Amino acid sequence: MLELNDYLGITVAQASRQWRQMLGRVEKSRQEDFTPVETLLSYGLGQLGTISPSGNINIRESDPSAIKLAVIAKRPTTSLAAKLANLDGRRANGAKHVQRLWNELSNDPSLYMHLYEIVLEGARAVGIEEDALPDFLGLESKTLEAVIEADRVSNSDLREAIDSEFRDWGAEHPGDDASETERSMIGTARVGQQQFARRVLENCDFGCVFCGLSFSNSGLPSSRMLVASHIKAWRY
Repeated sequence: MLELNDYLGITVAQASRQWRQMLGRVEKSRQEDFTPVETLLSYGLGQLGTISPSGNINIRESDPSAIKLAVIAKRPTTSLAAKLANLDGRRANGAKHVQRLWNELSNDPSLYMHLYEIVLEGARAVGIEEDALPDFLGLESKTLEAVIEADRVSNSDLREAIDSEFRDWGAEHPGDDASETERSMIGTARVGQQQFARRVLENCDFGCVFCGLSFSNSGLPSSRMLVASHIKAWRY
């Protein structure tokens, strides 16, 4: 039985073993349990996906990176999407640690960046190169760092954004401990904000649209240069 630390405490050696396990799977065999590596990357693919009007994070099953991960894992992309749905709380039958994992990852983007680096390093250690599994979030190019630093929406703003949904949940679950559920909703809103930040920065080629200055050609930290802001009050 997996525990929270199997994800948050993963090492490069453990990630490498899990990659070898996936590479050794037989096509069309019984459905294999998800390894922490697959789960962590499914979460990362959600950052490239979409957020529905109801606030659910979705993986784009046509995303080339999702397809490549599915090939290595020998499972359909729909399975990766279902794992993300399990993580962000749309499935009530998830393991006990699942909501806590979502909350830790979505409320601490820097933690996920660290884990993503470990997972990629483990893949490269067993010979899975960029063409088979790309650095789809842009760790090496510092794109991921720029996205995280460009997200300046505060937790209080996110809490305000989910206030109506959270009150509806409380009315349906009187007496339940609401703290983890609120964190989960705020985390989902944070992932949606990161999706927005990434789209803004990609549209501007990660630089100033007037002079072309960017963190990649100036040597300045991205936190000094790029912010993804909303003209209107934000709501996912």
